[in-house]
Amino acid sequence: MGASRAGRAADVTAGRRLPDPTQLERAQAALAESEARFRLLAQVAPVGIVQMDADGHCTYANDRFCALTGTASADALGAGWADTLHPGDVDRVVAEWARAAEHGAELRTDCRLRPAGGGEIWVHVAAMPLPGPGPDPIGYLAAVTNISDRKHAEAERERLLAAEQRARAAWPARPSGSTACSPRPSPGSSSPTSTA
Repeated sequence: MGASRAGRAADVTAGRRLPDPTQLERAQAALAESEARFRLLAQVAPVGIVQMDADGHCTYANDRFCALTGTASADALGAGWADTLHPGDVDRVVAEWARAAEHGAELRTDCRLRPAGGGEIWVHVAAMPLPGPGPDPIGYLAAVTNISDRKHAEAERERLLAAEQRARAAWPARPSGSTACSPRPSPGSSSPTSTA
């Protein structure tokens, strides 16, 4: 009888029975399947995917993120992701990240990356907290989308609007009633509406 009591005591922790080994194996298999599905989805996604722990250290970066930044996956891990930020955006993005992490909130921001090959790439970052067992997130999952074409189009639009405003300001004032399309008659000529 002493052996059975010892066996039961080993199965009980803080008043609860340990999970059935079969249930534990199923849970581990389901977790492994879920992880494999995530990795596959992250690899086929047309955007950069980065997973961070609660301290902001990168634990995973997909191939698309590595292509955007021109870095190897191993170089993006840890705090290496911050090295890919454009120097003009580092302070702002790090401060925004710290505020989001402090409150367990999502982060959405546009910033520039400086790829290893040179130049700059505009990206939109959408980082969502990963829920944990308690109230605090266990990390973040971020999608990094290349928006360089949009940013260049916006800059071109602003340039054209500024050029139009300068041209309008430099255009001579028109007499009342005239339009840009109707020329003023020269002295001694008949107007287009006069009758003979």
